[in-house]
Amino acid sequence: MWKSPRTHKYGAKEVWYDGIRFPSIGEGNRYLFLRDEARAGRISDLRLQVHYELYPAVFEQKTITRGPRKGETVNSRLLEEGITYVADFVYRLPDGREVVEDFKGMQTPVFKIKRRLMRERLGIRVHIVTRPCAVPGSSD
Repeated sequence: MWKSPRTHKYGAKEVWYDGIRFPSIGEGNRYLFLRDEARAGRISDLRLQVHYELYPAVFEQKTITRGPRKGETVNSRLLEEGITYVADFVYRLPDGREVVEDFKGMQTPVFKIKRRLMRERLGIRVHIVTRPCAVPGSSD
């Protein structure tokens, strides 16, 4: 059976570069730009889809009552899932600063909350990039 390429609910079309799937053409083109910047030595340590924990998962605590681990407290049942943010790109500028970047065609309410939590909880500023060839670290 023929399967059409995935499309995003906001109309983005997925694309593949270097064997990596990107959810939008713009994000894929941003990757190509950053890859070329890294090859030219203008940025370093380029990483994709970097996970940050904003709030840890909450588990019910249980105390072991028998055996060699008696009295030890362990996590039991998951009560609340953790909250994470996944950055599209993370890289270093020549001066050593780390840039956390998200390529966005549209800012969702959930993204806005997570971006704020990144700054308030982890002290990390997420740069929003809307053009694939923006100068690294210059967009907000």
